[in-house]
Order: sequence, then structure tokens, then C-alpha cells
Amino acid sequence: MYRQLGVQYATEPCGLRQGSESRPADVMVVVPSEAHPEAMRAVAWDVGVTDPGGDQHLLMGSDKVPLNAAANMTATKLQRFEERLETNPPTLQFDYKPVVYESTSARGASAKEWWDGICQMAKDKESSFGLGFGSLMEYNGLAYAWSGQTFKRHWGNRMSFSIMYRAHQEGVKRVLEISLTQGAAQASRGGRAV
Repeated sequence: MYRQLGVQYATEPCGLRQGSESRPADVMVVVPSEAHPEAMRAVAWDVGVTDPGGDQHLLMGSDKVPLNAAANMTATKLQRFEERLETNPPTLQFDYKPVVYESTSARGASAKEWWDGICQMAKDKESSFGLGFGSLMEYNGLAYAWSGQTFKRHWGNRMSFSIMYRAHQEGVKRVLEISLTQGAAQASRGGRAV
């Protein structure tokens, strides 16, 4: 998305904290003030996806409170980042911001802030193309389907499908692990592995 909008970014930036080669963020950008007027320096976005149906979230009432799982993961990411800063202070000035989605593709408050900002950048850029030049999506050769003719729709659909695809992959992987474990246990008891 940032590439399409012409915004400079770095993925998995390393060495943002002294004495640490860890990567506290997934993407670092210098956000244009049109999108985030309060941004005064680089923003390090740390993306996460959490499952509101997981046992620990159900115990905290995520099935009764919308986006509770996203709020909990956001708070956890912020707490971990602050704790690590005590021993490894930043090497440059940046704002750390989690971007948390739930596995249903629902956006937590932090993801909504990020999404609204990037869509505002796209809207500003798209208006600069003027009449007769098509949309930002057409200009970039990405207007593939009737539902993806705008930046917001295209990337919204694409991210939702990506989250669902990844959740499916993790589910299949877990089923395979359980099947192999149970099959090995069955075989060790003298039965046939399924």
C-alpha cells in the first residue's frame, strides 16, 4: 500500500533500540501530515492478529464485548514495548503504534486509526489525478474486480482475504499436528495409525 502511494517505508526495521537487533515493528514510515496531523516523526507500525474465540479471550469476555481481544492485544504490545525500552532505549526518535486486527478481519481501534490514515493518503492522492485520468487503482493497474475499483475497497478486500487465508493455513497445520500425534499414539499401542 505504501509503495502504491509513493510513501517511503522500511519493512522489519532492525536496530531501532540500542543494544538490540530485534524488530519491534513490521513497517516504519514517515507519515505525511495530511494523513496524521499529529505525527511529528517516523511511525513504527507493529501488526498483529488475534483470535477473539481463543480460550484466554473467552475467559476475558471477548464473546460479549466487541473488539475486546484486539484491545487486549494492543495493550499487551504497548506494555512489552515499554518494558523493553527500559533496557534498550531507542536509537532514533519514532512513535510505536500497534495495528491489531481480530481473526474475523475486524479492526481494533489501533488498526482503525492506521486504516483511516492510509485511506486519507489514498484519497488525497486520487484527487490529484484529476478528471479523465482514472482512479488510483487504474493508474497502478490494480482495478481487477467490480468490488475493488478503489484503493479502500481493493486493499480492504485483500487484507481480509489474507487474514482468512492465514487463519485457514494455521487451522490445517494444527489439524495435521493433532492427526500425527494421535496416529503415533495409536501405533505405539499396537493399533493402526490412521
